[in-house]
Order: sequence, then structure tokens, then C-alpha cells
Amino acid sequence: MAENAGEMSGATHSPSPSRKKRSIVVNLSLLVVVSIVIASAVAYIATSGTQKKFYEEEKASQMKAYASVIAIASGNAVASRKNDTLRMIVEDVVSDERQISHLAIFDSGWNVLYENGAGGKAVSLIAERLKADEKKIGRSYFIPAFRADGAKFSLAVAKIGIYLGEGPDKEHVSGYVALTYRPKPLLELERARQIEILGESVAKTVRSLIDRFIFSEAKEILVELRKNNPDIVFCYVIDPDSYVMIHPDEEMEGRELDDPETKAAQRVDSRRKVIMRERVDDEWGRIVDSSFLIESDGMKTGVLRVGYSLERLYGRAARARAIAAAIVFAFLCAAVAASVAVSRRFAKPILYLADTAREIGRGNLDLNVAVSTGGLEIQELAGSFNEMIRGIKEKQQIKDTFSRYVSRQVADELLRDMDNISLGGETKDVTILFSDIRGFTTISEKLPADLVVGLLNEYFNSMVDVVFEYEGTLDKFIGDAIMAIYGSPIKHPDDPMRAVKSALKMKRKLDELNEKWINEDGLNPIKIGIGIHTGPVVAGNIGHSQRLEYTVIGDNVNLASRLESLTKQYHIPIVISGSTYELVKDSVNARHIDSVTVKGKSKPVEVYELLGLIDPEF
Repeated sequence: MAENAGEMSGATHSPSPSRKKRSIVVNLSLLVVVSIVIASAVAYIATSGTQKKFYEEEKASQMKAYASVIAIASGNAVASRKNDTLRMIVEDVVSDERQISHLAIFDSGWNVLYENGAGGKAVSLIAERLKADEKKIGRSYFIPAFRADGAKFSLAVAKIGIYLGEGPDKEHVSGYVALTYRPKPLLELERARQIEILGESVAKTVRSLIDRFIFSEAKEILVELRKNNPDIVFCYVIDPDSYVMIHPDEEMEGRELDDPETKAAQRVDSRRKVIMRERVDDEWGRIVDSSFLIESDGMKTGVLRVGYSLERLYGRAARARAIAAAIVFAFLCAAVAASVAVSRRFAKPILYLADTAREIGRGNLDLNVAVSTGGLEIQELAGSFNEMIRGIKEKQQIKDTFSRYVSRQVADELLRDMDNISLGGETKDVTILFSDIRGFTTISEKLPADLVVGLLNEYFNSMVDVVFEYEGTLDKFIGDAIMAIYGSPIKHPDDPMRAVKSALKMKRKLDELNEKWINEDGLNPIKIGIGIHTGPVVAGNIGHSQRLEYTVIGDNVNLASRLESLTKQYHIPIVISGSTYELVKDSVNARHIDSVTVKGKSKPVEVYELLGLIDPEF
């Protein structure tokens, strides 16, 4: 990780779980893939989809127009039941239209007057469907999806009407024209055009050879035609009586054909020289069954039949689609690979920064975040991490500094809620505790300096721990004296009681220290005096602009110091003032000593000896 994302000096940590790496990589990869898929889909819809829709709309309009033209032209023929005339009208209108599959003309009772030979069953289905929809049929009617012969077609219908007078009520419906078609892809249309061109060309050549009675060369042409074009499944020539004249298979020559497809093929004539029908063959599948007129001197001499299979065409189209899909898939894979590479470039520094954040959470602040990859934004984020580390270090230093004067709980609260803690000058009701060692000057003169310093440090450690235990604030050391404040900067509702408990525990701690010093160091026991007073003071930062000290000042601070001095006069360890006593009297045992007037005070101060707690804690 360090090779790609940079080094983090002083930090040792394990890499992030692979699940996190995968989540970043996969999300970015999916984003790229989805974007490509959406873009491809939009492009496809905007091109092929839209083009297909427009083509289908145009083809539907064309087929409805064919039906309307036939309906208008065949009105009289329907009324007079002239079926030959109907055939001529149909062939005149749609002789060049290759996409019409079924075409039928019905009378008003849905009897078939004409059909193009595409299949009686399909015509019956058309009649049944239109009979059910008869009330819906207007001048023209269109059904976009109609199933017949196992396939789906579009069905266009036009009403054949004769007007017996003026106005819509004078119209008499004499029949209907219905035709089906299948909109084909452009590839199929082009293939049909090529089949027609090829068939007409071969038909002319064969006609020329037949006219000269050169049947062998005509047969060779058909053999070569089938041999060189694998899509041609059959090609042969029949005479006007449906006998096989020329066939690549000699055994077929001379046979009479009487199947429906042959009958449909015989419909070619001078008016309709080409008939092309798409059908499904049991042997060859989907084929284009084409019939081309062979004539000499205006007389029909034969029919060239060519069966063209569409299966290979569809197969090649399917392969082309598969290749296109493979290309798209390859592009998707390349896009995924690229997105993975890009996402990893971003993921590694992000995960590195996540590891750094965990190290910071564990308290390791000896870090220097250096990110060389992932772009300018990630590097900016790394710089912000370094600024954050510096800020946390500064806050930790402040906290450590506070912890020297107040308990860690108080320090945490100060740093957590600085906005609500005023460190400016303000008047507060606090409880002040002064503690002093009796005769310490005399003791220090009799002992080596290093022993004095060690003894004093051990004493201060124990006493300050007690102050912090009850969340008092260590104001200062004055020689061998301690000044502590309860109620500033953090105020508690029981600050006087906390000060009282601190004094009692300090006395007990001193007893433990004396026992240790006597037994282990052979020193004489020491005594302390403690004075406690509660009252208003001025609290705030006092000193030079470059060197401030948080403390409290005022007459009540001096009074607390005077009370500590009274312990010498009355030879008692702990003295509390009347103001403190009134606040804790329900919880302590105390003895009234005197009413004294201390220096600086005009009114006497009630003085009590603190004996202990009513419900002892220790």
C-alpha cells in the first residue's frame, strides 16, 4: 500500500478488509458498465428502433392505401360477382408488391370472392376475425398483430361500399378487402430484390435456350446455379401443364406436379410475370418460393421455379448479432478493466486514509500522511488529515496541560464544551481548600535536598490525586502548600461536599504516607493543616498576555488561607468556615470552635473543626 499511496511514518497497521476494496472497485465498475449499457441502448433505440418504427408506420400506410384502392376499384365487380375482373384489379394494383402474404375479397356475408392462393385456412381465420370486429370496421381498419399459418402478420382492411344516394346513411356495404403482410428487415428486402433480379435473368436465358431446343445447356445452367449458390434449395422449369421440363435431377423430368405450390406458381402470366411467396417448408424451413414467367412471342411456354432458403441468411444474421454482442462484451470487459484500474488508483489512497483514521482513533498521532496517487482531490484530503492530526495533537497537549491542574474528567469536559465554559473574569461561588505542611522548613533543613524533593513529590502526588478524584481544580503550589478550587471552571451542585471529602481523604492519605516513611525511611511523621471556605470570588485568566494563569482572587480566597493558619492555633487538622458548614451540616460531624475576626474582616467568622462524615465512605 505504501508503494502506491505514500508512506505513513510512525504508523503500523493492517490493510483494510478486501470487502471494502471490492465495494469501491465494484461500485465504480458497475457505474461504468451501466453507463455503457444505457448509452448503447439509447443509441440502438435512436437508430435501429426508431428506423424500424418509422418503416413499419410507412408500410402500414402503404398497405392500407392498397386495400382502399382495391376496394374502390372493385365495387362494381363485387356487386356483379365478376371474379376474373377482381383478379385483374388486384394484379394491377399489387403486381409489384412482394410483401403481401394473403389477399382476399369478401362479400357482405363474408363469403370469399377472391383470394391470392396463399392458403384457405389463413383466409378463413381472417374472415372469422373480421366478422367478430365487423362493428369496429370503418372506411379502413388495421390490426397490427394477427396470427395465421403459425406466424404473425399485420392485417389491413378496407370496406367496399356502393352509394345509393347522398349522405353516410345512403352507403351500402357490399364487401371487404383484406390483406396481410409481414414487415421485413431491410436485409430480407434486399435479398428478395436480388432473388428477383437473378430469377428474371435466368428465366430469360433459359427461354432463349428452350426456343432453340438446347435443353442440355439450360439444364447445366440450373445445375450450376444451384451448385454455386448454397441458399438455392430447388430450381427447375415446368411447362404450362405443370409437367417438369428441365430439372437438375433427371428422374424428376417428365413428372406432373399437382401440389398447391405448383398451382400457385402457374398463376404467372403476361400481367404478373413474377410471383414470390415466403413459406415454411417441412424440409428446408423458411424459403422464398419464386416463380418466373417464361414466354415466347407473347405465349407462356413455361415457369421457372426457384426456392431460396432464408435459414442461412438468418444464421449469418444471428452470427453477426453474436459477433456484435461479443464486441460489445469485449468493450464492456475493457471498460470494467479500465474502471477497476481507475478505481484501484482511487481506492488505495482512500483505504490508506481509512487506515490512518483508525490509527488516529487508537491514539497514534505520530503520523505524516503522504499520498502521491488518486488525483488532486485525494491529495487535498491527505493534507486535511495532516491538519487534523496537528489539531488533535494541539488539543491533546491542551488536555494534558489541563490535566495537571484539574482531573482528567474535568479536562475532558472543558475541551468537549469549551463554548459553554467562560475563561474570562467572572464572579463565582466556589469552595477553596488550602493545605499546608506544619514545620516543613525545619524538616527540610535536617534532610538532604534530594530526600526533601522526593518526599515532597510523593506527598504532592498523593494529595493532588485526591483533589482530582473529587474533580477539584489544582490552582497552584505555594512552597509546600496546595491551593485547590471546587466549582470553577466546572461547577457541581455538591462542590462544598467534594472539598470536605477531599480534606478527610487527604488526612487519611497522609497517615498512610507517614506510616510508610516511618517504617521504610525512618523519618519523623509530618502534620498538615487544611482550611476550607465557601464564598464568591473572581475567577479568570490573570497574568501577562504571553503567560496567563487561571486562578481565583478575592477576600474569600484570603479567608480560606487564614482558616488554614488557624489549624496551628487550635491544634486541629481541618478547619471549615461557617458558610461551608451550613452547606454540608446534614452530612458531616463538626465541632464549633470559635467566632474569630481574621485579618481583613470586620465581622467575626464562625469556625468549625471537621471531624468526619455522618455516613463514612472510608
